[in-house]
Amino acid sequence: MNAGIPTFVRLACTALGPLSAAWLALQGPGATAARADPIVIGVIGDQTGATDLDASYRVLKQGVTAINSLDRKPDVVLHVGDLIESTETPEQITARFGQATSILKTLTMPWYTTPGDHDVNPTRYLQNSTDRSRETLYKQLYSPLNPLVKDKLYYSFDVKNWHFIALDSLEHLYTDPRWGNVFYSQISDNQFAWLQRDLEAHAQGKDGIIVFTHQPLWYNWTGWSRVHELLARYPVKAVIAGHTHYNQTDTALGGIRYWVVGSTGGDIKDGSANAGHLHHVSLLSLSGAAVDFRLIPLAPFTQSDWTSRTVMDQVQAVTVNLGNLYDFDQKAKVFLDGDRVVGACGTQEPATVTVANVGNATADPLNVSIVVNSTSVRATAGTFGAGFCDTSIDEFSCQLVASAGVAVSNNSIVQMSTYPVPPPLWVGTVVAGSGASPKVGDPIELTLTMMFRSENKSYTMAHSGKTTIKACR
Repeated sequence: MNAGIPTFVRLACTALGPLSAAWLALQGPGATAARADPIVIGVIGDQTGATDLDASYRVLKQGVTAINSLDRKPDVVLHVGDLIESTETPEQITARFGQATSILKTLTMPWYTTPGDHDVNPTRYLQNSTDRSRETLYKQLYSPLNPLVKDKLYYSFDVKNWHFIALDSLEHLYTDPRWGNVFYSQISDNQFAWLQRDLEAHAQGKDGIIVFTHQPLWYNWTGWSRVHELLARYPVKAVIAGHTHYNQTDTALGGIRYWVVGSTGGDIKDGSANAGHLHHVSLLSLSGAAVDFRLIPLAPFTQSDWTSRTVMDQVQAVTVNLGNLYDFDQKAKVFLDGDRVVGACGTQEPATVTVANVGNATADPLNVSIVVNSTSVRATAGTFGAGFCDTSIDEFSCQLVASAGVAVSNNSIVQMSTYPVPPPLWVGTVVAGSGASPKVGDPIELTLTMMFRSENKSYTMAHSGKTTIKACR
């Protein structure tokens, strides 16, 4: 037999598909065809990045119960990281790790996890920090459960006839493929060399390979391209990440499917479930060429469809822009002068609430609506800023012009125009309501909701700003 000419390419093309056939052809006559062993994989998303970690762990328990209750139970469960909160003290972290893993230990099948930023980042923010204290603690806590992470946090293992690779996306601490200097967000040369050796040693004869990690490092394609090119030489079926707290699917690239799972307890977006307001676990089923990855929503949620990255990038940009409501209280002018609600003490100036530094972060029309709630005051005579609305619906809603008021927009940064500086998006006059008399300290909450349509569906995002009636002194 000629060692330079593979003799089984025709069989591989018909039985395994073009990607696996190409891989077998590269291996030469010593390679063997996989035995087409179906596998089912459970996937659990983030817990930390949560305002209430105990509540988050209750959702984790709900997710574990959902997985254990499946008719076709997974062969293995992958946790994509962010299990603990590294900004807590070592004693608190140790207790939280025990709390979280006691839930994961109730899974009736093997489980593995990979480090998230909330697991290993140090207490002080510094991009590419050299403080490995929390990473060391994480290794100490996890290695008794998984000895593969004793020395390094990237590792591999086999389940049935499938190979699994856990990549460490946080070798560069306090970095992110969406924020700050994204070029730090890549695996090191050492991890890449290990990945090359691992694939060479373990890929042969496998039905497929699954890669999981915490951060979706492919957002920084400059750093990820060499990884993708390497993975595409082997029968890699999927690369799965978490971190964003919202689910999304990318199109297949080079035969590899890229997925990001949403939270299983970590804070989620305000809005519609298809725009990230969803807690879920996931179930990946693979058999031959068939790949089925489905969401399992956790009550009270019911959304079971994935959202595409093309949509979620826009959702993320809108959400980033809505975050500018953080200073809503500072811009509100609502004072109680005697029994009158005014905008400035000792004057007749009307009281107002203002939405500033918010516009349309997309390149398409965007519907906006505003609701003001209070026990003792109400908003009247709302006015949208000039140039924002293409179609006015009423004093509290309109359709925003594409990119209205926004100069820079992507899935991590939205900057308002500076030449010229746009007016506030909306200003509403506040007057006494028809119920209880206004009192100092009465709360006022404004909810700003934005909606766009894509792929024949509506996607809604919301954010609230809060203030109170202030005293005149």
